[in-house]
Amino acid sequence: MQFHNKTTIAVGGVAKWAILKHLLACLIVCLTMYAVKAQVPTQYSQTPLIPESGVYASNAKIAEVDVSVNIDKSILEAEDLQNSKNNQPYRFAVSVPTNIGVAEGGKYSTPEGEVWKVKIASKGATSMSLIFDQFELPKSASMYVYNEERTMVMGPITYRCNASNGTYITDVIKGEALIVEYFDPMGTVDNAQLHIAEVARGYREFVGFNNHKEYGDSDDCENDIVCAEGNPWCIEERAVSLILLANNTRICTGTMLNNTAEDLRPLFLTADHCLGGSNTWQFRFHYKNPTCGATTYAGTTWTYSNSTLLANDADTDFALLEVTGYDPFDNWHRLGGVHFAGWSRNTNPTSGVGIHHPNGDVMKISFDWAAPTSAGWAGLPANSHWDVDYDDGTVEHGSSGSALFNQNHRVIGQLHGTQDPNFSGSNYCESFDSRYGRLDQSWNGGGTNATRLRNWLDPLGTNAMTTDPISPLVIFHNLSFSGTNTYTATDQMELAGEVNGYPVPPPVPLFWGWPVNGLPFVVNGGANVTFQAGEEIVIRPGVEVHAGADFRAHIAPVGCGTRLDYGRIGEQGDIDEANHAFNTRTGNSNAVAQFAIMPNPNNGTFNVSWESETPATIEVYDAIGHIVWSKEKVQQNTMNIDITSQPKGIYLVRIATENQTFTERVIRQ
Repeated sequence: MQFHNKTTIAVGGVAKWAILKHLLACLIVCLTMYAVKAQVPTQYSQTPLIPESGVYASNAKIAEVDVSVNIDKSILEAEDLQNSKNNQPYRFAVSVPTNIGVAEGGKYSTPEGEVWKVKIASKGATSMSLIFDQFELPKSASMYVYNEERTMVMGPITYRCNASNGTYITDVIKGEALIVEYFDPMGTVDNAQLHIAEVARGYREFVGFNNHKEYGDSDDCENDIVCAEGNPWCIEERAVSLILLANNTRICTGTMLNNTAEDLRPLFLTADHCLGGSNTWQFRFHYKNPTCGATTYAGTTWTYSNSTLLANDADTDFALLEVTGYDPFDNWHRLGGVHFAGWSRNTNPTSGVGIHHPNGDVMKISFDWAAPTSAGWAGLPANSHWDVDYDDGTVEHGSSGSALFNQNHRVIGQLHGTQDPNFSGSNYCESFDSRYGRLDQSWNGGGTNATRLRNWLDPLGTNAMTTDPISPLVIFHNLSFSGTNTYTATDQMELAGEVNGYPVPPPVPLFWGWPVNGLPFVVNGGANVTFQAGEEIVIRPGVEVHAGADFRAHIAPVGCGTRLDYGRIGEQGDIDEANHAFNTRTGNSNAVAQFAIMPNPNNGTFNVSWESETPATIEVYDAIGHIVWSKEKVQQNTMNIDITSQPKGIYLVRIATENQTFTERVIRQ
């Protein structure tokens, strides 16, 4: 075992390497009670993610409910053009009243439990989402929502999404029909509290799969955040979220902010003109292209539900909310990879950068190389805004509320819109000014807690002029490590075994490796593993480093060049920040040594090798837990596997012997 760079300090049986830039952050305990702690992933693919028979495989006929309506798109388009000129939130859907309960769906039994399933269709719809006015799931149940093509799947939706007001809104699902599947192994479908009161029916593109323009139809001069221009902004982009508002019919953008207490309170900055029904807003993080230049979208986004309005003021068009569906102290939510951006009240920016979701598109970044200038807004106080004229990229309808960052990567305002009288309302790549409400002016705002930022961003009363960005604790718990890899954390990292802070998984496997409770943390013999954090590494009980392992933990800056939280660099390859949990490995103290999959990714044919003295069972699972390949009583320690008959996507390989288990992700391209 090797320790580098810092002195080891034993504190109550815990070994620490600590350089604490903000000691106070370690002393503050957040006592805020969150109404809903809902984090649900939505998976996108170019090919079906689940079998034709559905998540809970059945050939039973699906009950169908038609909610088609006649829509005059010409009227809506004329309204949208005027809304764009008036800086109103981007609209992509209309609300359709419905009356869909358990009785309207189909119920059937499986050996595992009862399933309720319904197909909801609206002819000509570009997308659909569901608004439940009655929603309460028991702990034993789970639910999925997906499109008819099965290329977009949201779930699992569990009891953790239950809100005190009994409501719930799903993500926006591509297509003119979607399917809801509800499963309860306790056989209580008839008692399910489920009622769909509205459907948000899309009439223009919001999410797409065919070409770049259909993602959200942003203009050609936009820059993808995942391209070279966005690389230095990898921390800030993790704080940016697309917002689904007005019962999933309109779009804005916003940014999670740090505060002087650095207590990870989920404070979210957006525009005042986006407000309305914020208690039912959906916050979609990590919605970005999979690679630079991609012409189709595939990936995973993380959606948090509901928020509370804390303060707003029309003079600078700011609104500050608390995302009540996000709990930064919940082990499961920490896996979402959300960051908190720093901010500045300094009034001398030398350049400006906007990170946003134009027209609901994947995340973009725009640059103004000149200094933003102080400006006003018609009918509002002078010098209440920053005036920005972008040199590279632009902002559009849907970018409203997005943050303006200065040259030091600190938020200095949020997008209000444009005052340019020559703006056509359609071609955003025209040269026009963009106005951002100034954070320094919003600091005191209207003079009360409900109309200013000061009390919320500076709860300690320090009168700070700026804060740094911060990220939640990165946790490596209950895992088994082999091979040569480096694991990183922007700020703080914790290594531990036998942790039980994860929720019980739903009744079926998921699109990622669900963290396992109560297992030790094992670095296997022969492993060459480095853990690197920017501020602190804490090693807790349950960590096992076996003989022959090269184990290092050290403090060093972690930035975009070294990958961010949960980033892994080494012979096993890098991992995507938003999908890091796919790469978690689970095992016990007798975990299989020298487990390897080669090549990975692959075309469907790959070799698995491992070390074990007892026969093994090998299973390959698809995205929702169906076994697509298996072999029992394998005596040799290598096996060639062929899943070329399966669609492209992410699969899990599981090896189990008499007393050991190992799981790893494999990508079939």
